[in-house]
Amino acid sequence: MSKTFTFSVRTSTSARDTRLKRKTDVVITLAPSPEDAGGVTSKLIPWKILTFHAESTTYRSVTINPEIAVCTVDERDNGVLIPNHTQKLEKGGVVVLKPTQEGDGLYWDVDPPPYTKNSNAGITAGQQTPPTVANDSFIIRNEYGETKLALCLFEEDGFDRLPIVDLGPLPKGEQFTINGPLCLQAYAMVEPTVGKPLELMNYAPLLGPMAVNDLPESAFMLYNKPNGTTALKPPY
Repeated sequence: MSKTFTFSVRTSTSARDTRLKRKTDVVITLAPSPEDAGGVTSKLIPWKILTFHAESTTYRSVTINPEIAVCTVDERDNGVLIPNHTQKLEKGGVVVLKPTQEGDGLYWDVDPPPYTKNSNAGITAGQQTPPTVANDSFIIRNEYGETKLALCLFEEDGFDRLPIVDLGPLPKGEQFTINGPLCLQAYAMVEPTVGKPLELMNYAPLLGPMAVNDLPESAFMLYNKPNGTTALKPPY
């Protein structure tokens, strides 16, 4: 397993101007790129939710394993995405969704990619062509049939997976290109659900996007400003 990172948040009652005055859910999202740079309708998915009660002294933290995987997903009636067939992504690598020889199933195959310096960033979709691969890119191809895909992270146990980005359906013969460092964003929301893609039109992040390898070791302070808005104060 690669190096892990920690994101921590605390509340305090020791100072009047940095108190949390109402119960708050902090939604943590993770994505290789904070924005869609090329035509893919992708949505962030709550990875973890940290709950803080008003006028409390609380400390909560999560451990991030930055190894990204791609998975097929099943969607429940409530919109929650459940990872299914999963394949870890290697930097500079190409993974291909293929039908089994029997034709009644699918599996992930790994292709050794050519290497060419490339400056493109974000998540893009296009017709399948010989890929130009940057050393920090991931290529996801589909040779099976239109399939709904998501990016996910493995939990600390190395087995459980949680989706982080809803990539949407990928038609047969096309590919996604994933690029950029894994970035964290945090939001204050009402009744969020882990695994259910977000509609973020009315939300501004409390934090981020921040590359996970830039996260400080100390905790962010969660509090309400005098005007009532919620904020995360960095520890420096």
